[in-house]
Amino acid sequence: DARSPSGERQRWVLKPYSRLGAVGSVCELVAARYYRMVGLRVPPFGIINVSDSLVRKLPPEARARLATEIGPNFGSMFLPGHDDIKAPQDVPSQEIEEAAGVFSCDVALDNPDRRDGKSNLLLGDDGVVAIDHQSAFSWYLDVLKPGPTWEQGMLARATARHFLRSLVTRCGATLQDMTAKLGATPGT
Repeated sequence: DARSPSGERQRWVLKPYSRLGAVGSVCELVAARYYRMVGLRVPPFGIINVSDSLVRKLPPEARARLATEIGPNFGSMFLPGHDDIKAPQDVPSQEIEEAAGVFSCDVALDNPDRRDGKSNLLLGDDGVVAIDHQSAFSWYLDVLKPGPTWEQGMLARATARHFLRSLVTRCGATLQDMTAKLGATPGT
């Protein structure tokens, strides 16, 4: 729990720095900002400073878990009333365009972490909400190694196991349609 600037109590989901590391934390932050910038829904997010004084106020079990997480950690607001989307067919028809946008962003940012059994998508009254971006920008690490270039390997890797691939292809969307929404073209 945390307090907003107006003093209202809020619940946040903390993704500990010890689990994400610097790269994962930056990927979470930058990708969440990008998804929001192109008009997709993500929970409010930010860097949460876990202080010694905060940890001392926690119940013993939480205190033990957070004692090693002192300092900045990525967090996003807990969204009550939102449930995990378990299967692509659970995406309501009025949310298919939003889902295609998430798919497009995942392909553009090479976020392989939205796959069968792990959608990292929530559904609430406000629609589909994308969470968990720590694996985005996988291509960045690939450019530092010899091997396939972005256009040769990344698209196939990002789409092959993606959670939404069947939904997007069933609707007849093409990669060109999806990247047009983002203002990009495949291979550029």
